[in-house]
Parts: sequence; structure tokens; C-alpha cells
Amino acid sequence: LSVSSGGATCDIQFDLWVWLAGDQAVIVDIDGTITKSDVRGLVATQIQDTASFLGNALSGANARASELMTSAAMAADYTHDGVAQVMDDIRTKGYRIVYLTARPITLADKTRQFLFSVGRGTPHRLPEGPLFTQECATIKALATKHDDFKTRVLSDLQDC
Repeated sequence: LSVSSGGATCDIQFDLWVWLAGDQAVIVDIDGTITKSDVRGLVATQIQDTASFLGNALSGANARASELMTSAAMAADYTHDGVAQVMDDIRTKGYRIVYLTARPITLADKTRQFLFSVGRGTPHRLPEGPLFTQECATIKALATKHDDFKTRVLSDLQDC
């Protein structure tokens, strides 16, 4: 989507999830459910992102350094064992997956990348699905009561 204002144009990328009226969904809390803890999961996302970036940057200069950085990214996996298989099994039973996190919207892209990486090296991956985050910046999100935010989102989704 391109938006123009005052002669300037901005491209906006987004996902649009269209479901049928009878589709059933499972809402999955990322924080402490997919990840082993709220904070460690967030830190692991940052570590994976940094290690992948460094591994890609070093790939032309030093293949061994790139391999080590990629291994470091994989080692930073703080997800529960088998979570990708469980989520994939839920998907194969016909359920749609909705992801919920108290992470801020400023980390939405990194959170999606993290979700895509879960199950790497196995036949199971986390299914695609919409991601609901807090609509504020990182500092405010960390200060917000996560349970209040998630309860509000669940209530809003129930009204749909």
C-alpha cells in the first residue's frame, strides 16, 4: 500500500488475515508459553537477531565466523521443547492461530522473525497467524501490566 501526502510517498506493508465466519481460532500467548519466560524470550529474540545479522555480515569475509554466529543464533532458542510440533498439530486439526504478546509494536517485526525461526531444524514450524502486540513503545510496554493488556485483547477478540 502506498500513501501520499504533501508530495511524499510512503509504502506500508501489512498482512491481512481473512477468515470464514465459522473458522475456529486458538489464541497463543507467546510470553512464557512459547518462550520459557517473558524476559528470556524477549532477550533471545534480540540475541537471535543480532547473531543472524553478524553471521550474514561476516559470511563473505570469513565462512567459519559466519557459521559460529549462525550457531549462536540457534543456541539462543529459549522456547519450550516441542512447542512447534504442538502448534503444528493444532493447525492440522483445522484451527487458526492468533499470537498474543505484551511486547511493544516496535518489536513486532523481530517477534515475527523469532516466531518463524521456532522449530528450525525440525519438520515442524509455528503456523502463520496474526500477531497482537501492545501499541506503544518499548519503555511503556515494559512498565505496563501485561495481564491487563492481554485481558483487554482477549475481551476485544471475543466480541468479534
